[in-house]
Amino acid sequence: MDTKGSGAHREGEETGNTMAGNVGAGAMTVAREYRRGDWTLPETMLLIEAKKRVHEERHPADLGLARWRWVEDYCWRAGCRRSQNQCNDRWDNLMRDYKKVRAYEHAGAAAEAPSYWEMARAERKARYLPSNLLREIYEAMGEIVERRMSFAGAGGPFLGAPPPPPMVSSGLVGAPMQASPLAQVQPRPL
Repeated sequence: MDTKGSGAHREGEETGNTMAGNVGAGAMTVAREYRRGDWTLPETMLLIEAKKRVHEERHPADLGLARWRWVEDYCWRAGCRRSQNQCNDRWDNLMRDYKKVRAYEHAGAAAEAPSYWEMARAERKARYLPSNLLREIYEAMGEIVERRMSFAGAGGPFLGAPPPPPMVSSGLVGAPMQASPLAQVQPRPL
């Protein structure tokens, strides 16, 4: 059995690790050879589509690894040869960039700052913004974020939700903090 695939891939495309998985007891082993390198726009848009579908079609209580495996399989069927870890890493990077641009756009509207989309790459870097987020990706991400927020309702656990109220302790200084992105930046109350 050829575990390397057909060997045919696009010019300039690198392939990387091969992952094998059993398809049942005593069944044949299926191997996948993953593409490495920068993500293309079609691959990124396919990942966004997969994430949209995973939230529409899957039970929200599914474990993260099972969800990412589903995303990998969805992308694989459409021709995007990326692993679940690559998909997860790319999604995390996209969300980080999306949040920065969204926060800048919301703050900039009040301060009459130039729009992110009107700035040159150097100006974006000078303002510590992602230098290369495409508007098409930003808008597709916005649809998913809005949809997730509407499913969660106002004040839900998704983006744009206010931080949870501080934990009330019985005077213990070492009381554990609730995990949230703001907990890493803001000082603890005394």
